[in-house]
Parts: sequence; structure tokens; C-alpha cells
Amino acid sequence: MRAMMTSSIPRKAVQYEVLDGRPITFSVLVGEQQSGGSVAYLGTALAAQGLEIHDHELGDGAALRGRVLVVSTAVVDVRPEHDRTSVVVRVRGGSPDALDVMQSQETTPGGAVNYLTVVRFV
Repeated sequence: MRAMMTSSIPRKAVQYEVLDGRPITFSVLVGEQQSGGSVAYLGTALAAQGLEIHDHELGDGAALRGRVLVVSTAVVDVRPEHDRTSVVVRVRGGSPDALDVMQSQETTPGGAVNYLTVVRFV
């Protein structure tokens, strides 16, 4: 089975209000029962990477204000029943308490989609 990459990268950018004294965490969830992995940067520093990222703490809201979280996720179509892919980046601890940034796209059978999510902390 040959994996094919899509020509354009789905991307979404959002702002997330942080609160002083509250820890900010994030998770990356690959959907549609597909396989994938992520790498996340806070500014230029590696924040987290792996097949699963769950409730990874980034720091206190006051320290994050003005900074940017960039998450790149590659999702591979491993399901023979469908070619849907999706990813959700969930940020918690600010206002609203939880923000879900969802993206989805169809791919070719056995293909892959790279998703880019950018969260600016305000």
C-alpha cells in the first residue's frame, strides 16, 4: 500500500485566553480510528511529541500570554472502510475552560494528511 500526501496542508489558527495562576494543558486526538503522530512547539522550543499527547502541561497562563503553540500532526489512513481523517487539538485551563480546534479531510486510500494547528495565547 503506497501512502500519498495531499498537496495542501489543512491549517487552523486560533486565539486562546489564558488566566493568571492557571496551568494550561493541551492534548492532540487523532480521530476516525486512524493512526497518526504529532510534534508541538511552544515558540521555537519542543513542547511535546508522540503518537498520543494527553494533558501535556505548558505552564502558567501568565507565562504563556503572548506566546504561540504550533502543533503539526500527520494522520495516516489505515481503515479500509473509509478514507476520512481528523485531528482535534484540545487546550484547557483558560477561558473557555476547554477549546477544541477540530480539522478533518478525506484522503486517498492508504494516504496521509498533515494538519497544522496554531494557538496564540492572549
